[in-house]
Amino acid sequence: MYFAVKFCAEHSMDINKVLIPGAIADPRYEHELALLLSEFPKRDVKQLLNELIVASEKVAADTLLSKEKDDFRGVRIVPDYASVHVPAKEDMFVRITQRETEELVSSSHMPISHRDRQRNTLSLYFAAG
Repeated sequence: MYFAVKFCAEHSMDINKVLIPGAIADPRYEHELALLLSEFPKRDVKQLLNELIVASEKVAADTLLSKEKDDFRGVRIVPDYASVHVPAKEDMFVRITQRETEELVSSSHMPISHRDRQRNTLSLYFAAG
């Protein structure tokens, strides 16, 4: 849905139409939309984008935490662990996950405070253009 909203913004289309079947003539998106609507009924575009951002931020944080736990255990178990493994904050997968999440948030043009994201009770807007 994020890419559909981005497509609408880039083509001066009403972003609320991304939830209308057939509005974006793409068979893959139509399939994704059917799944999205069945999993998240009665939610609008802003709420769904909020869900996506919250989930992406959780994945990024959990990825870093998991790697940090690996690092902590690794140095206690394997004597030369630190010399052959990069620290969690420098791990390529961790960095990619964090970068993609940051890009999602910034390109969505949504001002979201950290406290509001945690509570998941946001009033968001999507600024097209």
